[in-house]
Amino acid sequence: MATLYVVATPIGNLDDITLRALEVLKSVDIIGAETVSIARKLLSAYGISGKKIITVREAGREKTYGYIKSLLDEGYDIAIISDAGTPGISDPGNGIVDTLLADGYEVVPVPGPSAITALLSVFPIRDPWVFLGFLPKKKGKRKKVLESFYVIDVNIVFYETPYKIMETLQLLNEIMPDKQMCLGREITKKYEEFIVGTPEEVLHILEEKREIKGEIVCAIRVNK
Repeated sequence: MATLYVVATPIGNLDDITLRALEVLKSVDIIGAETVSIARKLLSAYGISGKKIITVREAGREKTYGYIKSLLDEGYDIAIISDAGTPGISDPGNGIVDTLLADGYEVVPVPGPSAITALLSVFPIRDPWVFLGFLPKKKGKRKKVLESFYVIDVNIVFYETPYKIMETLQLLNEIMPDKQMCLGREITKKYEEFIVGTPEEVLHILEEKREIKGEIVCAIRVNK
């Protein structure tokens, strides 16, 4: 039976690709990508060419699943990748993987770079901790999520966008003003930055910046 590989790719620095990831990407017949143009640039950086690339997104999952299933049934090995990081971890791919596993197909992980573990390696937090992915878009729902985990005294890790981070920091300052946190931005890239402090201190540092770019990951020591 053909295999579906879930391949983690660099979150910024292209040197972070694993040898195994390169081996798999070179050996498979087809690559399923979140964005085809980004995948082509990534593969080109590693000298990988001539691969058939298909789009893998959660929108239209049933159609995509049917296509991938037919390719696997024909004996084609497939690797799926996201624009950066691991497919299915706050990125497209988990629904398709879940469906394939339920139908008995072989799915193999090829682990690699992670913004979560990168942040926690320089800002350790105690167990237990919970990863919330991207917080809800609506402020009210975001506040409820943060409050619910604060109440049960569990450490929190989440992703945030540059467009919502200031509002989210204001919420954190309302809910848990005395807690220490770390905000990581542009991890492994040229302008990598880690900011440690209370929500208010982190907020003041960001307020001094003319522009905030890049995906953001935050960790909060709710339980010291």
